Amino acid sequence: MMKISLTLLLCVLSFYYSVPQQNSMEPISKIEWCLCNNVTPDESDVLDFLRIIASLTNEVETTERSNELLFTLLNDYPYVTIVAIADMRRPYRDKIYAQLHNPIHDGIDPGSIYEKLQSIHFATLKHKLVSRKVQQIIFSLEIPI
Repeated sequence: MMKISLTLLLCVLSFYYSVPQQNSMEPISKIEWCLCNNVTPDESDVLDFLRIIASLTNEVETTERSNELLFTLLNDYPYVTIVAIADMRRPYRDKIYAQLHNPIHDGIDPGSIYEKLQSIHFATLKHKLVSRKVQQIIFSLEIPI
């Protein structure tokens, strides 16, 4: 009887410990789906995604995947991405900037991202400042533009 109770308890605990990871994977999967299907993501979905990747610490596989998605999102949907970054609190925004400073994969085209960001005219000062900051980061990458 004790063994059955212990097994049941472990099953319940493992379920509760797996829920946060499932919740953190949902925004990543949603953005991935939008990118694969050429669907413009909602700003709220982009914001959820950015908050998740700003909170990632040591999950190497998820961090690599989310870094690649971040650059793809910025390339394919620069306006909504800048607006979402601007809507984040400063500490999270700084973590996104750190992610942009350290691209994990070679498949990005910083020149394309930079040009797209330069061609967008944002209405608010906050969005303009975030866009300039991201442009500076992209320009500073050692990948030829």
